[in-house]
Amino acid sequence: KERGVAKVITTTPDMGGRSFGTNVIEALMVSIMGKPLEAITPDDYYAMLQQLNLKPGVIDLNTWTP
Repeated sequence: KERGVAKVITTTPDMGGRSFGTNVIEALMVSIMGKPLEAITPDDYYAMLQQLNLKPGVIDLNTWTP
């Protein structure tokens, strides 16, 4: 806020008031896919993001209170 930033964009959505680390979301996705890690492609991740409807989180710093 002090530097004029109005919003923070996170790589993961807000889930019950928390934004989980990307590594946690990736681990969940790999588990759901049920494929060996070396067999998973970027297209697999994209398809899973679409299927789960996961979108980045947006935090408006003008209305956010810690």
